[in-house]
Amino acid sequence: GDPALLLWYFTGPHKPRRRSSTTRRRRRRRKITIIMSTKRTNLSFIGVDLLTIEGHEAVRQALDSGDLVPLGDIDDDRLGTLPWILRYVFPATRFYAAEYLSMFVAFRSSSSDTYAPARSYLDEHFVPGSYDMSSYAKEAADILLKEQEATGCCSKSKTEKIMAENDEKLRAIFVRAIATRFLPPGQEIPDSLLEHMSKTVGGIADGVVPWNNSKGRKYAQKLYKWWDDTVVSKEDRLVGAHVPDVAHSAFPPHLFGHTVLREVAKRPNESMTTILTGLVPTKEVLRMSKKDTDLGGLLDKPIKGKQTLVMIDLVKAAAETGDLRYVFGPSKGRRCAAEPTILEFTNAVLKELRAGASD
Repeated sequence: GDPALLLWYFTGPHKPRRRSSTTRRRRRRRKITIIMSTKRTNLSFIGVDLLTIEGHEAVRQALDSGDLVPLGDIDDDRLGTLPWILRYVFPATRFYAAEYLSMFVAFRSSSSDTYAPARSYLDEHFVPGSYDMSSYAKEAADILLKEQEATGCCSKSKTEKIMAENDEKLRAIFVRAIATRFLPPGQEIPDSLLEHMSKTVGGIADGVVPWNNSKGRKYAQKLYKWWDDTVVSKEDRLVGAHVPDVAHSAFPPHLFGHTVLREVAKRPNESMTTILTGLVPTKEVLRMSKKDTDLGGLLDKPIKGKQTLVMIDLVKAAAETGDLRYVFGPSKGRRCAAEPTILEFTNAVLKELRAGASD
């Protein structure tokens, strides 16, 4: 917030009619809250400005303005009109498949010819009960229960070693539980693919470093090629099974799978909604605007269209509301397609943990 604006608010003759002291206090509190819920960072030297929005009230006002859109609405999946820093970083990330000229579905414009068929294809594969994950759930629970027994009588260094080894096992289990459904029957996701995932770029700060970017591009191409060769047939492409959409189903579980499963093990008597909204594995989502906007009156000064990257922080909003939309997608019509499967799998692990603890 602008200090001059705060000074003006408390001292300036800015109210045309007198209101009760209670009303004035309420409005002051709300104004201060909104100001403190947005943060601007001038990054014009890399061709983009950054606006961070946090807190349920501020996030809802920004999204309800209708001015924030997925990055694919700024450009038709070819990155050509996005700020140069995004054009440089995205091909090294899990968000964009350069050789297929396509963002993954959550970033794609809903008006794109490929959006509806791709979303339909994913929704069909993530119907609850459509794929048996029971063996993965039992395997994850067994690892966590045995770890609890082993680490209770080990040294700190031994405990850390056991947990590090199990982290990789839990990541692999989560990835396979979510993404193996796209593979031909009897085929598993290989360990080599999991290693490739860890070498892609995780975000803008990581991706601007040249050697990270180069490595990320190399391994992103390998990942997408594996999925293309293994899963996506010519027929599938016609119904929207685009390579980045199928491949992306494995990325988030690899990033946060072990963290989620450990949190489930720590809090076996709580609901999955409580656990996930307290954890919020995906901490923020990215949006932009096509035009200059104050986001429905949220901002005192408009952001610049097609130049300001808006980072919507989901952690505080989830904590304030306990609402799963801040875990699986806060925008209307943009919920994560894998949400039903992730909830199904984590609840299955929770059930196995409770059964194991009672034996």
